[in-house]
Amino acid sequence: MKPICNAVGCQREMPGRGSLMCRTHWYAVPSLLRRQINATWTAYQRREGEYFDYIEARDEALRFVAEGDGRLAEFKPDLPRLKALREIREAKS
Repeated sequence: MKPICNAVGCQREMPGRGSLMCRTHWYAVPSLLRRQINATWTAYQRREGEYFDYIEARDEALRFVAEGDGRLAEFKPDLPRLKALREIREAKS
């Protein structure tokens, strides 16, 4: 089964793994934000950056697309949940 676009309400299949959104939604995101997503993901993969930096950029792009599609009310960002989990993990340490 091919992955589907992560944009709210989009059911388009993507050509393969490793893509965040379908081509239409990806190119709706400003180029500066697309570069930030790629840079934060690469830094995380190389263990030079935080996963939270990537999630923050990703959530911003998904919010941008949801707003443009008129689906902002349906957008559920991951960052607040992940920050809460991080705080719980750090408190246990």
